[in-house]
Amino acid sequence: MLRDHEDRLAELFDNYSRSWGPVQWRELCAKIEVGHDVKHGRMLSALSLIEADSAVMRRKLAATRADRSNPIKDFNVLWLAEEAEHGRALQAASEMLRTRVAQPWTRPAVRDLRSTATWPALYLSGWLVPHLEAVYCTLGSVQEYIALTTYRHIGKRVGDPALQELLECIARQEARHMRFYREAAKVLLESPRARRVTTALMARLWRPPGVDLLGPRVWLDVFGPLLTDGVYVRQLLRVDELLGNLTGHRGVRPMQRFIDTTVPSRCTASTG
Repeated sequence: MLRDHEDRLAELFDNYSRSWGPVQWRELCAKIEVGHDVKHGRMLSALSLIEADSAVMRRKLAATRADRSNPIKDFNVLWLAEEAEHGRALQAASEMLRTRVAQPWTRPAVRDLRSTATWPALYLSGWLVPHLEAVYCTLGSVQEYIALTTYRHIGKRVGDPALQELLECIARQEARHMRFYREAAKVLLESPRARRVTTALMARLWRPPGVDLLGPRVWLDVFGPLLTDGVYVRQLLRVDELLGNLTGHRGVRPMQRFIDTTVPSRCTASTG
């Protein structure tokens, strides 16, 4: 990596690390009104599992050398700690809604086969290795945007002030994650080849957070109710704009493709 890139990434990490720290969620969770909101409770439980899956992503990063620079490694330590706490908060919140998942989701049982092969294959493609950090930061920008958008949308739907405040606290932290990833991606995507590699991999392999973990059928069963809201769907489609702004390739629209090919038309009937 160029010395200039390393220095600029170090400055981004320094700015981020000045105010990092876990979300203080226990007092807010205690104020959530106990109820039987199974629909939103299942969403929170699934989101808890997705957040906890960050530890698996961290191991993949190490295996593929997608975090070769010290600032990215240092950021991932703090990011992982914050994401783990999100998982605990979301699980506690789901329990306040008296959620009972008939068959509890477990990471090894539900992970989509596609995701187990993708990252090792990238590692074996040696010519990609110098650009995987750019791919990772671009992916992080997109996934964190979806996360913060989803938390805010659920918070508005549930009608519980304490739960909405909790989800907003988590969303604000995801927004800080997104800013780090986005600014780091801008540095790493200055190379035309990095932009081409990132565009190609995002176009071919990207799916929303949780799809590879839960599988498309379960993911849609859990989060499909959100996709009946045209405002939320339009917010999700901004993923394609974010990706285009970072890579300069605006013809690649993975979110639009995902919605068109995966989401039944009944889910997006109100998007017009």
